[in-house]
Amino acid sequence: MTPDTPILLSWLAQARDPTYTDKGETRNGPTWTLLCDPESPWRGQIRDVVLFHQRRDLAVARRTEAHVRATDGQIRFHLRAWDGEDPTDHLAIFRFLEPAVQDVRREFPGRKLVIHLSPGTPAMHAVWLLMAESGFIQGPLVVVQSVPREFRHGGAAVVDADIGIDTFYKRYLASRPAQVTSPVERFQWSIERFRSPAMVAVREAARRYARLNTPVLILGERGTGKTQLAGWIRFQSPFRLPERDESWPTIACGQYTSESMRAELFGYKKGAFTGAITSRQGLLVTAHNDTLFLDEVGDVAPEVQRLLIRAVEEKTFLPLGDDKPRTSNFRLVSATNLPPELLRKRLSADFLDRISYLTLRLPPLRELRNDLPWLWGEVLRAAAGSAGVPGASVADAENARMLGALAAHQLPGNLRDLFRAAYALLAENGPASSARGVDAAISALDDPFGVEPDDRPKLPPPESAPTTLARRVAAQFAVASSLEPTLPSGERLSTDQVLEDLREWLAAELRRIAKARGVGVEAISDRTARSLQKWIGGK
Repeated sequence: MTPDTPILLSWLAQARDPTYTDKGETRNGPTWTLLCDPESPWRGQIRDVVLFHQRRDLAVARRTEAHVRATDGQIRFHLRAWDGEDPTDHLAIFRFLEPAVQDVRREFPGRKLVIHLSPGTPAMHAVWLLMAESGFIQGPLVVVQSVPREFRHGGAAVVDADIGIDTFYKRYLASRPAQVTSPVERFQWSIERFRSPAMVAVREAARRYARLNTPVLILGERGTGKTQLAGWIRFQSPFRLPERDESWPTIACGQYTSESMRAELFGYKKGAFTGAITSRQGLLVTAHNDTLFLDEVGDVAPEVQRLLIRAVEEKTFLPLGDDKPRTSNFRLVSATNLPPELLRKRLSADFLDRISYLTLRLPPLRELRNDLPWLWGEVLRAAAGSAGVPGASVADAENARMLGALAAHQLPGNLRDLFRAAYALLAENGPASSARGVDAAISALDDPFGVEPDDRPKLPPPESAPTTLARRVAAQFAVASSLEPTLPSGERLSTDQVLEDLREWLAAELRRIAKARGVGVEAISDRTARSLQKWIGGK
């Protein structure tokens, strides 16, 4: 199966699938019409069908599958049951479809989705359309409707149903900071999809800060998505000019000398310096009534810091070679991966105070374990596109093993670690999947230079580490994944051994932490020192 082979997503037409009667004549239902009708443009093009149905309609879904396969035996059906009782409940339908579609994306990464609007209730139609138009369903995709033969009147059997609504999320995904070049920085995640408490807290704070014309400083380790958060803040705010969405005012401070950054920000008059053969307006003019993003703000030179203080406080500045002040009503967002103590050494106190009235700390991926499954799927798809691989898929068992490795790793490079692992998998397998590819991806998570970067988290080794089996079980639990990949066929799991290993590790860690803090273990846990001693076998 090639990555270009589309997949059909559709509800079951309970009253019209597999067939229905009209004026005494038996007619084929909408699912058969889209897949098998001689006039359908999708006939022979689709080989996988994800058919959603209410659990009570399983027999109808199976009859529909048999009816379609009687015409085209190469089509595979993947039945997905919904436990909901009310097919008119928009919210319940959405809550079912949102994770279900993400599961499809993980199972068939990179494949084009054909979303069939015709089957199902009006509420199901509405949810499909809203999800597709608002960007909740990642492309590539197309939304279609099938037309019963009795209503075609010489028209098409299947028509496109994309109405082209220009939504906030579509515009957000299409926007780009002016100076973003690497695949990691171009990678677009939706902050709305995160469920980990640490990121939920950031999202709510960012939403509050976005509406204020007050400088915001984003702190976070490398690869945590600071540029993406800056873009999201801009989109949530009144300080955004839509015509600049495709390249909004951004400066990567580390790429400039003091002189070139001053010229880039403030502009200059003709003749202001050698080579200034024309006048040029700076980014502060471009950012008027918009947002200016200073990435790697810790690299701003002291003399530029002094000039920016006035621009931030008074909204006025002087272009190079000019004696006439200019004004710009810009909102400033800055970002850095430097720790606070180093940032204070790099920047003057006056400048740091003015750019950090509002501060956000982006959590590293090791604090977002619940979001690793969908992030890994999206990174793998983005890496495949960047590398020129049409699509990439990982079998369920191997993907579970990969997610377990990610959950157990500290991921000091955050999204960059995920991209490095994805590229290693693609280099080994191309678009296909194998254990060897996942082995390569897991190995790529470790530092390729054999040394720890300065910003790698320094975690002291535990006195007692869980066994390999206990680690695998814990890793599957960490990402709410199936235990099956950890159990080789024909082997029995010793649950007592796993629990004993985990308890021993937990007891050793609690004792170590209590000792380091100078307190008793009772101060940091609900266990006594004696009970923890029993957990580690009297060691």
